[in-house]
Amino acid sequence: MAFSSEINSETRVPVGDRVGGGDRVGGGDRVGGGDRVGGGDRVGGGGPIGGATTAIAIPEPSGWGVVPKPHHLTVGLIDTGIVLMRDLRDDPKPVPQHPWFDDRVLVDRYGESDPLDTDLDGTLDATDGHGTFVAGRILVEAPAARVRSLRVIDIGLGGDAAVADAIRLLLLEDIKLINMSFAGASDEDAPPRQLQLALAEAHKAGAVVVCAAGNFGDARPRWPGAFEHVVTVGALDETTPRTEEESPPIAEFSSRGRWVNAYAGGVRVDGPYCWFTESVAGAQALGRPAQDFHGWAQWRGSSFAAATVTGCIAREMSPTDANPDGLSATAAAERVLAPTEPWIIDPWSGDGVPRPWIRSRFTNAVVGDGPRPSGDR
Repeated sequence: MAFSSEINSETRVPVGDRVGGGDRVGGGDRVGGGDRVGGGDRVGGGGPIGGATTAIAIPEPSGWGVVPKPHHLTVGLIDTGIVLMRDLRDDPKPVPQHPWFDDRVLVDRYGESDPLDTDLDGTLDATDGHGTFVAGRILVEAPAARVRSLRVIDIGLGGDAAVADAIRLLLLEDIKLINMSFAGASDEDAPPRQLQLALAEAHKAGAVVVCAAGNFGDARPRWPGAFEHVVTVGALDETTPRTEEESPPIAEFSSRGRWVNAYAGGVRVDGPYCWFTESVAGAQALGRPAQDFHGWAQWRGSSFAAATVTGCIAREMSPTDANPDGLSATAAAERVLAPTEPWIIDPWSGDGVPRPWIRSRFTNAVVGDGPRPSGDR
């Protein structure tokens, strides 16, 4: 089975990711490039990663505070890799890493940097920077953590065997919290066997795996989120006007249903991104304006809702003065996922069970505005 990262339905907006645009995350990219699991459909759909839009560039947000040095908590990230350096085509001098990633990202040959603009048209491709944005969202929520990145999704696609191998590698490194922001379907909705076995091993080891539901706008089960013993996160539209007592609606593009465990904001999500100046001619050929990214972007998609939840769990796991050892991954997940009002009632679930609404440390910002600390978990 071939997975597509949830990028499929996500959009970047130079704050980093295209918002409402078109990166395919969770859509149809093969994850890790391997065999199709369970059939022939690409996991995630056919769009980028989970059916997403692309990112939009935004100015550096204000109010995020000083980036602290991490403790010894490491979060595993299986995605497209991370862009660690700025685009040097116009400036050959060495350039430092993004301040939010400096000394906070671990990579090796499996987690090499995410290559940008592989088709050389001078614009960012659908899944470009997806892993970077997901990593940034995790670190924004859990400033004391660091990310161990494995690049398994290539050009939006990945195979279940490669994802399973990545999970086992992270378990060998004793990593107890893993984020997988991609999704896809299989023939007759049969579960990808190799991935199923690897996730069972993770559960047995006490690890928590957080998955994106996908951006397909329906209740069809998507893998890996439809497996048992994973935390599957759908996207909410927190920008919808409502009273303080009301919960936000499920985003129109988000996958939903009985197999989705929790929801978090997935529209106008701000976060650290990469540096890239698009070609005016290349963007015009695509029928849109060129964008100039300066380390920040805005995106939409369940990939980033999942990253928010992963970051919230990591924050609960982080050592504190009161609890120098921090919480276990399972205890932290239970605390984060405990339903509190207002919660989310998913009419597509058919079970009437409320789902928790996981809130970011920061309120979602309007494009061009900086996020404001919300005080909520």
